[in-house]
Amino acid sequence: MKRRIRIGYAGYHRNWEQLLEQIGVDWIRLEPGKPVSVQDYSCVITDRELNRTEFSNLDTYLNNGGALLDTTGQVCGGTIQGRSLSIIKPGSINSLFAHIAEIPVYGEAILHSSAGLLEGTVWLDSSPGKNCAFCGLPVSRLWQEYNTTHRTFGYSAGARTAERTSSLQSNPYFEVTLTLLKVLHDRSGIPFVHKWWQPDTNKDTATLRVDSDYSDLSEIRSVSEAATESGLPLTWFFHTEHHEPYLSNIIQTLPAHDEIALHCYSHQEYSTEEQYRSDIKRGIRTLNQSGVNPSGYAAPYGHWSEPLAASLRDLPFSYTSEFSYDFDSLPSVPASSGILQLPVHPVSIGSFRRFKADSSDIQDYFRKTVRLMRLKHQPLHLYHHPLDGTPDQWENLLSLLKTKNHRWITYSQWYNWWKRRSEIFIASFFDVKTGCLEISGTGEPAIPVAIQKDGKIHISDSKDPAVYLDELTFRPYIASELKQLIHEQQTAPGFSWFERTKDQILTRLWRNRT
Repeated sequence: MKRRIRIGYAGYHRNWEQLLEQIGVDWIRLEPGKPVSVQDYSCVITDRELNRTEFSNLDTYLNNGGALLDTTGQVCGGTIQGRSLSIIKPGSINSLFAHIAEIPVYGEAILHSSAGLLEGTVWLDSSPGKNCAFCGLPVSRLWQEYNTTHRTFGYSAGARTAERTSSLQSNPYFEVTLTLLKVLHDRSGIPFVHKWWQPDTNKDTATLRVDSDYSDLSEIRSVSEAATESGLPLTWFFHTEHHEPYLSNIIQTLPAHDEIALHCYSHQEYSTEEQYRSDIKRGIRTLNQSGVNPSGYAAPYGHWSEPLAASLRDLPFSYTSEFSYDFDSLPSVPASSGILQLPVHPVSIGSFRRFKADSSDIQDYFRKTVRLMRLKHQPLHLYHHPLDGTPDQWENLLSLLKTKNHRWITYSQWYNWWKRRSEIFIASFFDVKTGCLEISGTGEPAIPVAIQKDGKIHISDSKDPAVYLDELTFRPYIASELKQLIHEQQTAPGFSWFERTKDQILTRLWRNRT
């Protein structure tokens, strides 16, 4: 029997759809009442109330060997209840989700009475012939709120710091969803196939962004020259008011492979849509006068707010990047702005200045972070300020980043590739009897496709429409080293209430200075 590897989604929430887009799986929204066959759907996600006909159709689908991820509890059975949770720790280093440091909730989640995973929010049916799972995490709240948290970053040894970030980082939800879909496909005896989320099969995508806050021409040149020597392109986000007298001189000194984007005109957080729009338009005009039409924007202090999002809807940007919207995650589109968000790691060299960290500890933090993102198979997005740290610390970071493991690109290049990926629709069919996998629609040139089975992965950029699984080389998807680094994050010392409060007050005063 030939089966299509496609997700049927019984729901209407754009957050679930956006998670499926990030993963890159072939999916379609199910029509109410339409029969569901195992030949056409490898898994179904239910995210709304089902009528009697739909319930009967899914029951038949499951009995015929289909797979189901239930988010409501009405199909998989058992008792469910809501409970307020703060942060979920996945548990032991040998658990199914040991590759996730923590899952932020900060609100209500749905618990299953028989669930033993993720504090009761995830359940896997162990009964024979029932390939069913439950997930009660609040996916519907992702990317919808403007809440932030003062989050600690660090490992069990070495430097630690804190930054204001989005409360609900999306990547843990992505990882939980991906893990459950892989498990359900494994139990069905078929591979899980999806578009890869990076342009290369053997290199990780990486960007290096520089926010020019209050720096002078010599400091910008120093940062630029060191990066050029290392062969790393930079994406500059300019604080145009501060550089206005000599902005053209700065732009002329930057190498052609760098990109110029807008940070702001005045480096401030505003409270109204009109203030943001006025500031941003003034910043755009200033760059235009120097011959630059910026494609991107990053708000001061990484601050994402409802007034900012509303102001961006009328502005000519391809992308924005604010870590109080999301961070260390794949791109997504906020409904409030309609502009693609390119998440960045929220910690820079300057983040450690308030906590008086040693240079060696800072270097060790970034070494582990770079390694962590590679082991997670995620793109690496770092940022810097010319005023941060010392030239030696910047050069040490560049030496750490100059490896053959990464493909360094600008933000616009990353945006262009992600946009192309989003426009490509793959279709894959697996012959259960012969083990032959057919994949079509990868585009020209082809984007990489990931084939996952039994905890292992093969990433292919082959144009051959048919491959046999036993002829492919698979490698483990989750390495033991990744679990160890996650464990170091989970056991890192936090800050005392006094230290945390003091840092929050001081950073608030700094951001609101005139």
